[in-house]
Amino acid sequence: MIILLPLPGRTFPTHPYFSAQLGAGQLSLYNLLKAYSLLDPEVGYCQGLSFVAGVLLLHMSEEDAFHMLKFLMYDMGLRKQYRPDMIILQ
Repeated sequence: MIILLPLPGRTFPTHPYFSAQLGAGQLSLYNLLKAYSLLDPEVGYCQGLSFVAGVLLLHMSEEDAFHMLKFLMYDMGLRKQYRPDMIILQ
């Protein structure tokens, strides 16, 4: 699985934390999405997940954001929206 670094203009492009190409925000976002994709290969990387991950990174460390993303996806059921079959959207 290949995850490209988030492209400028995709995830909160006007927010200073994410606006710099290869800046701290984009690298943190990449790290978080990569870690989650390794944890959950069924969902893997999904572009829309970057917005959830981005909000978490605006409020907490990468490590805390990873644990919160895992909680949201598994315990709160958000994962169903990002599965390849999109079961919750049918």
